[in-house]
Amino acid sequence: MAPKRKRALVRMAPKKLRAGTTQVGSQPAYSATNTIASANQFAILADDIQNPPTARNITVNNRATKQPPIIVESSALGDVHKKIISAGVVDYTTKFTKNGIAVFTNTKKDYKAVMEKLTSQKSNFFTFQPEDEKTTKVVLQGLCKSISADLEEELRSLSIFPSSIKELTIKHKRYDDQITLLLHFPKGSINLQTLKETKFLQHCRVFWSYYSKNSSPMQCKNCQKYGHGANNCHSIQKCVKCAEPHPSKDCPLNDSPARIEGIIPARLLKCANCNGNHPATFSKCPARPTQGPKPQTKKQPNKKPPPSVDLSSFPLLPNVSSNSHQNIHDWSKNYAPTQTQQQKSSPDKEGLFDQEEIVQIVQETFTCPKKCRTKEDQIMVIFRIIQKYCQK
Repeated sequence: MAPKRKRALVRMAPKKLRAGTTQVGSQPAYSATNTIASANQFAILADDIQNPPTARNITVNNRATKQPPIIVESSALGDVHKKIISAGVVDYTTKFTKNGIAVFTNTKKDYKAVMEKLTSQKSNFFTFQPEDEKTTKVVLQGLCKSISADLEEELRSLSIFPSSIKELTIKHKRYDDQITLLLHFPKGSINLQTLKETKFLQHCRVFWSYYSKNSSPMQCKNCQKYGHGANNCHSIQKCVKCAEPHPSKDCPLNDSPARIEGIIPARLLKCANCNGNHPATFSKCPARPTQGPKPQTKKQPNKKPPPSVDLSSFPLLPNVSSNSHQNIHDWSKNYAPTQTQQQKSSPDKEGLFDQEEIVQIVQETFTCPKKCRTKEDQIMVIFRIIQKYCQK
């Protein structure tokens, strides 16, 4: 055999490529100045992203806290716009309400700027407490008024830092110098269980509890109107007793000689809301907003109660003993053969009910028990129907 010829290895010349293309399997020739140290598998990327944006690590900016409205007691919308613009606020909206013109701002900075401008120009307005400034209110009981001067320092030594301490009015005191304090804490900075660990202050047994609001509507102690508090009110001050522009504690009626046993006559009183002869805090004032019905925690269908059964139209049965079920069973046994005997002895069917009576019995049997409330009432009604037709 002839020896096999070895195939000659022919090297193909590299094809000419267009400008801007790279041959597959070859590496691009980068200069030392253009070489980029990258952990990315794609060499054309210039940067190595350490934390690529994925669906899990993308953070969404929280919406800005909504600012409360500022109610300006005025009907001159143009004048209100001038005051807001002069405060350097551009992004805002206004709305007419029954209490005045409501101004809505979008940022805390604009809210403060409008407040300062209206205050400097002595405008009558009120607002509400911002969400980030709301506090947790706690009531402290058990202290005496004579020894509560150094209370704040003692609380600080116990790592209790209230933002403010106020005294509450007590109608019925157990002792002369009894005092009840209202402590304000920044929202979320304290809890009741932590406070209850402090059982003694200034050598007195103290008690902590959350401040609970009553069911009455919120009423301002400054202007006597409803719906907001005195801390955020910049309206004209009115007395709760005579509706005059002075503090209620400085009312001339407090020292009036017309008082009878310390009580001011109704003819001297004047409500700041309805001009009636009563104080502005009168619970039956016509201007006082009414409380709506409490929402039901669980929706319940409005079912009417079943009508009461009128048993006067049915004859009374004799008293049923405790073994009524046994009597009913015995009665059914005695009644059944009697009926069969009548059917055998009277082939002319004189002892049987006619068709109209049967229809009437069936109608009463199905209609009357529907009005009953218990099974015992239904059984009694059925037996009275049977007794009614058997006695005919």
